[in-house]
Amino acid sequence: MNVRQKMALFIFVGCCVWSFVLKASNPSDIFHVFEEKGQWFFDIPKKLMGREIMVINRALESTSTGYLPDDQIGGTGSKTLLLFKWSPQDHNVTVHVDPAEYAMNGQCTRPLPNIYYRSNGLPELVQLSAYPSPQNEEYIRMDVTEWLKGGKGFVEGTADNIVLLQTNLNSFLLKSHRIMDKKELWVSTLFYLLPEIPMKPRILNNRVGYFKSEQQVLAANGADFVNKQWICRWRLEPRSKDVKAYFKGKLVTPKEPIIFYIDPLIPKQWIPYVKKAVDSWKGALEQAGFKNAIEAREAPKGDPNWCLSACRAAISYKASETENAFGPVIYDSRSGEIIQTHISLYYNMNSWVWRNYLIQASPSDPSARTPEFSEALVGRLLQDVLTHEVGHALGLSHNFGSSSVTPVENLRDNSWLDANGLTSSIMDYSRYNYVAQPGDHVLSRNMTKRIGIYDKWAIEYGYKVLPDFKNEEEELQYLDQWVATKNHDRRRWWGDGEKGSGAIVDPHTQSEDIGDDPIKASEYGIKNLQYVVGHLGDWKVDKDPDLKKLTAIVNSLLSQTDKHVPSGQFSLYVGHVNRLIGGIYLDGGYTEEWKPLKTYVPRFRQKQAVYFLNQYLFTNQDWLIKNRFVKKSGVDMIANFLNIQTVTLDVLFRNLDRIYWSEMASNDPYPIRELMRDLGEGVWGKRTDILPLNPMRKQLQFNYLRIFKNKIKNTSTDYAIVAELLYYLDLLKSDLTRKLVTNTNRWDKLHYQAVLNTIVNMTSPKEKSTNTPQL
Repeated sequence: MNVRQKMALFIFVGCCVWSFVLKASNPSDIFHVFEEKGQWFFDIPKKLMGREIMVINRALESTSTGYLPDDQIGGTGSKTLLLFKWSPQDHNVTVHVDPAEYAMNGQCTRPLPNIYYRSNGLPELVQLSAYPSPQNEEYIRMDVTEWLKGGKGFVEGTADNIVLLQTNLNSFLLKSHRIMDKKELWVSTLFYLLPEIPMKPRILNNRVGYFKSEQQVLAANGADFVNKQWICRWRLEPRSKDVKAYFKGKLVTPKEPIIFYIDPLIPKQWIPYVKKAVDSWKGALEQAGFKNAIEAREAPKGDPNWCLSACRAAISYKASETENAFGPVIYDSRSGEIIQTHISLYYNMNSWVWRNYLIQASPSDPSARTPEFSEALVGRLLQDVLTHEVGHALGLSHNFGSSSVTPVENLRDNSWLDANGLTSSIMDYSRYNYVAQPGDHVLSRNMTKRIGIYDKWAIEYGYKVLPDFKNEEEELQYLDQWVATKNHDRRRWWGDGEKGSGAIVDPHTQSEDIGDDPIKASEYGIKNLQYVVGHLGDWKVDKDPDLKKLTAIVNSLLSQTDKHVPSGQFSLYVGHVNRLIGGIYLDGGYTEEWKPLKTYVPRFRQKQAVYFLNQYLFTNQDWLIKNRFVKKSGVDMIANFLNIQTVTLDVLFRNLDRIYWSEMASNDPYPIRELMRDLGEGVWGKRTDILPLNPMRKQLQFNYLRIFKNKIKNTSTDYAIVAELLYYLDLLKSDLTRKLVTNTNRWDKLHYQAVLNTIVNMTSPKEKSTNTPQL
């Protein structure tokens, strides 16, 4: 269907102040826009020529079938830097694109852009017909009609109509009707004049998690490039009259508080919880010395000219089946100053919090044992989600390590949880308290996380105004000592888990986990899953005619994606434990360059992890597979269980290289030979066991052999690893030969014979066996 696109173009030029009071254009305006006989013009002061102007695009409404409504324009909002250059002799203004990979360091005496662009030239976007404004010779008038209609450089699509909706002191709003890829789309485009003098940046420290701005700058010697990293943060500064009081330790109100505007589309019943999510960060900002520094406001009522996309900070509501919320930031890459952030809340998050809270928390929280949560419970859970996203909007990145500093048993102690919370950071992906058992009487408020000691410290690091330093070296030394002192309390530790080389091998920095012991926590979690499965009938989640709720719950227990990636709570528990095998802790300390030191997971912990897999993964879980409500849902749990077994084995074999090399580096290694014997007991049984084999066990064993074969046949596998595997294969062949002789079950004997034939083919390629299944 050929659907034309619509676009709302909002253009803002200013420094920091956002105003929605309607005012007529006047000579004091920074930026003028007007239309004459179908032609559109910009009047820009000559003094703004060469200044960097940020252009931000956001989707307002869309028929996109992509994951996000903003897919067509850069996902979470696209950013471009433009510069206007006036050429009087040519009667035009050239619009250039600033590559933004380069910036001028405040310590430099020679600005890099001038040197770089003198040699390479600025990339040219478009040339606009221009001449001095008849009304004011200090302004240049540009014909922007074709540029706006074509959208070159800031948005795709062709506009066939443009209408001026409003003009403010520092802003104007255009609405244009566009066509793009046969899809209907409303897009807001914001032109923002960056400050001539960038905000003073705060240097990134790799022990505090922030989004970062990374720039190459010219060194003081004028010859070398150096890489600089600054955190992304809002410009929070004390008012001039409060500077002395601030440095005396008194709380002061910042010049410009951070105001989040709430999308009018958000249902009224959730508004109080949205406000609480924003307000909950006030305490953290007070630790940085600012009171009343953050606030959530509802949209002005009765103002037809108000536009959410004009807000620097906003919480928007997305009408989509996507189950998500996110809080990206758009920042000035010269300093890390956050220019705009729009948190997106998808209406289907209600379904997400219902499923996950029921699966993880219902054994302890009776209010979760129902197919429909109360408004109060849903509101509190959405508040938890949004509080996390506001943290992102303030610049904080994830802290996947925070949950690992809490002793597992403390998660069952209501008094301890009251005092300390579920985790030390709300920026972790630790959802709910799946460790607490039904008899622990942990209260509902302690089943969710809240802003913790790490979050308050991270905000202090980023937002506390520091004294002036003589040079960057003095500042670095101050920051490093400050962080080192704070990190004496382990609860302030930041564990990356998603960025940086090797982060995914650290068992301390996992997502969706809680507690310092993934084995013990996962055992408690599985006990709670057994409780949930055993009460599905009591909680009446199977009463809707199409069984959607029951199916959703069962899939949340264990399922797989179209690409056979395991998903669901059970798969998370298995994955948390599996990371211990061959795991490397990256948090043992830091060098002067802030690089984490490696320590290997001790042998006994890896053996415990294999024992867990043998007990809970390589042994059939009848409570899950044979439950009548699981069967009623129609979910193929046998296929899901075989899939997670196979994927887990595949991960283990892929990690053998790391395990092998750790034998030389670790003081307490877990040798491959020992790992294979321990793992073999789970897959094949103990060497002397003669046990009946069910069909799932037989399939597991053939899947094991297929993965085994792929590893030894892979030309990239180290020869020493192949030798260890072939040694174990000889032992396995001897054990299976013994079982073949002593087993009296005809079908089991046939299975063992087929397995032995497969092993022969693996080790002696020239030998063929017609009885060997195709691997």
